[in-house]
Amino acid sequence: MVPTACLNKLDIHYYLLLIFLMSTAIILTALGFEHIGGYVPCDLCLRQRWPYYIAIIFSLAMFILSAKTDVSTNVIKYSLLFLALLFLINAYLGIHHAGVEWGWWKGPSGCSGINIDRSDMGLSNLLTSLDNTKIVPCDEASWRLFGLSFAGYNAIASFGLLLFSLFAYKKSSLR
Repeated sequence: MVPTACLNKLDIHYYLLLIFLMSTAIILTALGFEHIGGYVPCDLCLRQRWPYYIAIIFSLAMFILSAKTDVSTNVIKYSLLFLALLFLINAYLGIHHAGVEWGWWKGPSGCSGINIDRSDMGLSNLLTSLDNTKIVPCDEASWRLFGLSFAGYNAIASFGLLLFSLFAYKKSSLR
């Protein structure tokens, strides 16, 4: 018979694996739209990827650590809270970006202009640089499905992962 403590740890262990897999799937989808679909991300889009990158590395590390060593259940539970915080931040970033796209508020100035060092550039070099620079505005959605842009879907996915992380934390705390 398997001790109950092992089953509890095993459950928590698999929550970390699921968070790793879901975060990886979301990033691979974003990279697929970018590299296969040709959708160039704006600055706000790229910022929304960082919490996923951190979650992928952190959840995989905690998954491996919890499988290979005798990590305290509390360490894993607080790891789930940390992941929940990452997804909360990312849900905010997605909502903020969607609001910029809908014109509810202004986005960062770097999303609508070009940052070129013109101090050592003649007029012809400046014009050549401008011709070769592709501006990806944050306030225009490059794609929508059912009225939601990538930012809107990111907010939904992040909120779902936030709820899943909190559910996993709560379930692990009840044992």
